[in-house]
Amino acid sequence: MQRKLETHKTNPCNEKIDIVVGRVGAGGGPVRYDVFGPRLGMNPTFSLNMRFQDGPVDQGVNGLTNEAVVAILIDRLEGFQTGEFACTENTTAIGHLKSAMKCFRDRSVRREQEAKAQAEEKATAAQVPAAPAKPTRKGSRKTKVS
Repeated sequence: MQRKLETHKTNPCNEKIDIVVGRVGAGGGPVRYDVFGPRLGMNPTFSLNMRFQDGPVDQGVNGLTNEAVVAILIDRLEGFQTGEFACTENTTAIGHLKSAMKCFRDRSVRREQEAKAQAEEKATAAQVPAAPAKPTRKGSRKTKVS
């Protein structure tokens, strides 16, 4: 059964938009969202399929990132701020979206540092020879002193 998002339905326009969540990807988050506008007869007035990155980027870029979507939202709201739809709520939303973008950047930096540290650990472990085993003497026995 497909799951639908409802959290966007905050006004009459959004009440008419359906968002269907697709399959879960390698990282645990959905990798596809299908967005449908209100129906005009049998067909929606618009539809959008959003495919997100599924798996590590070093294995290939295959979809949108959270950063790309947030950048689009920031750009759109900044555009509104130059026209008749400018308002304090847009300014606040832009600030929150920029904070989210900073969190994503911080996460990327941390992951890169962790990957680099793991690679260095592996390289160091491969270079360090194993310690020689201690020779044992046959017939030697430790005696317990009381």
